[in-house]
Amino acid sequence: MGRHPGSRLGWRRICGGHLLGLSDEKVAAAPLLLGINLYILSITPIVEICFSIGAQNVAEWLVAQAQSLVLVAIFLTGCVLTAVCKTGFLSVPSASIKLVRRYSLLLLGCSLLTVLWACLVTGERFVEIGIPLLFLFAARQFLIARLQDRDAQRNGTSPTVAIATLPPSQELDLTS
Repeated sequence: MGRHPGSRLGWRRICGGHLLGLSDEKVAAAPLLLGINLYILSITPIVEICFSIGAQNVAEWLVAQAQSLVLVAIFLTGCVLTAVCKTGFLSVPSASIKLVRRYSLLLLGCSLLTVLWACLVTGERFVEIGIPLLFLFAARQFLIARLQDRDAQRNGTSPTVAIATLPPSQELDLTS
């Protein structure tokens, strides 16, 4: 794989666009997407540096493993968020920090399973990467719902009351 003369300029434009998009405070960062975005921002300069310093074998290995390494980046992002943020890897505020930690650790376990899956399963990219990503997104949504149910139980409200108090744009139409 050769180096392209304009690749650094292209990388800088992509990074600038991402940073402008992430700096907008109106958009709440989802932790899985944050891991993917951080990976996208970091892999290109790492590969470029490896090519620049003559570590071509390392750079080629990184390029060959690029899609699988996305899952590693999500796992590492989850570790940092779980250790540093009150909302943890789920990125959902809750009354109980202990529950957030517990569910964040469960999501980290799911993330670790996807990393192992990507290492062991070879074949089509959808089977290798797509299915684990779908699993992570589904697991996160399930754990968020479970956390909200637990919070509702602690507050003495039922999940049905929580659904009924959603804004009209998020209510479910149960009549059809």
